[in-house]
Amino acid sequence: MMKAELAVCDEVATLVVSGELDAYTSPQVRDQLAEVLEEDARWVLVDLTQTEFIDSFFLGILMGAGKRAGEKDGDITVVCDRDHLLMTFHHSGTTELLNVVPTREQAEELIGGWKSASQDGGATCREEEHS
Repeated sequence: MMKAELAVCDEVATLVVSGELDAYTSPQVRDQLAEVLEEDARWVLVDLTQTEFIDSFFLGILMGAGKRAGEKDGDITVVCDRDHLLMTFHHSGTTELLNVVPTREQAEELIGGWKSASQDGGATCREEEHS
């Protein structure tokens, strides 16, 4: 079972996913990310610390979200501390492209640096949860 919690605050979409992300469950996450990147978000933080499995379909979704964020002068970072998932990023060559880091703190520091290098607007926040 997959559970995804999405919050958007101050142009940062934070997605926390638990369970397994595959071709069956990933489209829901893709749709959520696409929606927030069209509306409120410029930066994306994806937390996979509670995720058991990802496949190439999900990697494609992350790459697409990173591209859409880049089109808005934003970027993406992925928090992942699980060795078996890190191997997926490593073998696909996406570790650097997706700014994969082991802790939430490091991801937040990256986003903070990106934000300080750009103009910040007013803070607006919203949350969604999907199972």
